[in-house]
Amino acid sequence: MGRGVLSLELSGGLDKGTLYPPLLFNLVANVLSVLLNKAVAKKHIKGVLEDLIPEGITHIQYADDTVIMLDGSENSIRNLKLILYCFEWLIGLKINFHKSEVFVFGAQQEEKERMANMLNCKLGELPLKYLGIPVE
Repeated sequence: MGRGVLSLELSGGLDKGTLYPPLLFNLVANVLSVLLNKAVAKKHIKGVLEDLIPEGITHIQYADDTVIMLDGSENSIRNLKLILYCFEWLIGLKINFHKSEVFVFGAQQEEKERMANMLNCKLGELPLKYLGIPVE
């Protein structure tokens, strides 16, 4: 089973011309972090690197960039999708799944495509760019 990485693109009604949007976005992004942490604690989703870090790593966030990392199981993907829909509903922002990408490591192409389809995202290609820096 492959490991999945989802790079999310959020869009919504924050005016980018003022000082407040970065602060507001940080508050909003924190809500997603709390939801993901609770899902891990309740075993609804499973992160990566569980053998190195207790409960693994499920996400990293910086400014308006969010990367979510899962074990790639169907259960984790399904629950993540539900969490993301709940997040959209709670916050009023939309996740632009057409701009978001899924990167899958250690799986056959068919499995990679299945995971991307489950999340309604396109399958990304390496190098993955995080904060403008290519990561392979």
